Amino acid sequence: MIDETNNESAEAGQQAPGPSLVDIMRNPTVEGLAQVLSRFDKGETMADMTGYPRANLEAMYTNAYNLYTQGKYAEAMATFGLLMTYNHLDRRYFNGFAACLQMQKRYQEAIKYYGLARMFEPRDLMPVLHIAECQLALLQLPQAQATLLYLREQIKDEKQLSALNARVDGVLALIEKNPATKKDNRGSQHAGN
Repeated sequence: MIDETNNESAEAGQQAPGPSLVDIMRNPTVEGLAQVLSRFDKGETMADMTGYPRANLEAMYTNAYNLYTQGKYAEAMATFGLLMTYNHLDRRYFNGFAACLQMQKRYQEAIKYYGLARMFEPRDLMPVLHIAECQLALLQLPQAQATLLYLREQIKDEKQLSALNARVDGVLALIEKNPATKKDNRGSQHAGN
């Protein structure tokens, strides 16, 4: 559920010249706060503004990932949350945070964070699949079905995702066999008339 690949946008930012965020916060002024907002607009992160080394963020990510794989979801989530604060542009942190929520059965919250992760990289379809998994866990069968149909449309031409396509088709078949789904679909069809 967590993305192990390096995030390209995480490498893009560089420390900009000027006062550090710490200096601005010690002596806040309107001009200083405007400068912080301007730096955010230019794609800087809190890590960039505080001079926090990228190597430390990667070490923290590795630690959070290891905690997740050990089933220590609350601890991993705390680290992913801190990482999101330091670098709000790295989708891996949002995916990790969402995965921890999902594993803690906090499905509605997980859906929100998977949605944010998807915004960072629209070509990454895994957050969409995880959203459908959360919808299934919440017994939101019509929503899960709609999400999976959307996902199927997105992956139908991508050969490298054939395994994902087979998984989507399998889950869709199960949903379509469910009597509750048939009842919900009939009701929603009549509601639109």
